[in-house]
Amino acid sequence: MKDYWSVIDEKEINQNLPASAKDLLELVLVKQFEGLRKNKELQKIMLWQLSENRPILTRLYEQREEVGQGLQANMTELNFCDKSEYYRATVALVLAGIYHLNLCTVTKRSTFFGFDLNSEDDRKKIEKAIIDISSFAHQIR
Repeated sequence: MKDYWSVIDEKEINQNLPASAKDLLELVLVKQFEGLRKNKELQKIMLWQLSENRPILTRLYEQREEVGQGLQANMTELNFCDKSEYYRATVALVLAGIYHLNLCTVTKRSTFFGFDLNSEDDRKKIEKAIIDISSFAHQIR
């Protein structure tokens, strides 16, 4: 089931492995943004998890959290940064935004704060913002 939560193509990332851990995390966040857009089933499950408290949904949430823990472990292994708590908090906020923006399209709301989530141009602007936030958080000491 863990593979279901991964909307990131690991082969693609391994073939185009970025030069730094910072670049790798930025790539993963952007791939998460685009991958979730394409995975309609996952979007519906996430909405279901937000609206109901059932044991199966709790288990699915825990599995998704385990995937996130793996990402955190990789950040530590790569000596990603000496401020991992701050950076993890920043990543949590970015992921929450990624989830929310993609879930807006499920509920037939294609715009958010003036951005059309069905527009390729607007999605590219959001991807740029994801990278900028990640880069900024990495620079903070």
